Amino acid sequence: MNSLLVVVQRLSFEWGKAARGGPLATRRMQALKQVRLPTRNLKPSTAALVQVLDFSDADAFAQARERVYEYEKLISARPAELEIKLDDDVLRLMPYSSNPFGRSKITELHVGETARYEWNERIVLEHTWRYGHTILNIGLTLRPLHNRLFYKQPDYHESNLVQMY
Repeated sequence: MNSLLVVVQRLSFEWGKAARGGPLATRRMQALKQVRLPTRNLKPSTAALVQVLDFSDADAFAQARERVYEYEKLISARPAELEIKLDDDVLRLMPYSSNPFGRSKITELHVGETARYEWNERIVLEHTWRYGHTILNIGLTLRPLHNRLFYKQPDYHESNLVQMY
């Protein structure tokens, strides 16, 4: 059955000073190359598939903690950082912004197109700090789902990759 499917993939990486460079940084980048979307059979009523993968230096980025969700309503699949609406086979992505002048621009995806939002952050703890890197991939596709949907360069990319030293 060829019907529209919204796919949301959140990849989160967290690490400390020891993993900023060297072999652990290499392992962190290699972990990205091993990510696949689940290819299980989706329920016919599924409007959105959400995959959440959390990687950490605790196990040298060897295995992600994975959670997969199927939603019948698109609003349930919405990430906290942006609003998503599907109108007439066009997926509209509207990022929320801390900018006092309002939101970033609206991105429109058509079938087969993807968007990527990514950002870095420093996590301050009581006596130390850690780094975080998040990649949020969004795609509009037809079923059946191809597990390499996000392997090509995204049609739209927005990043806030600050230097963290």
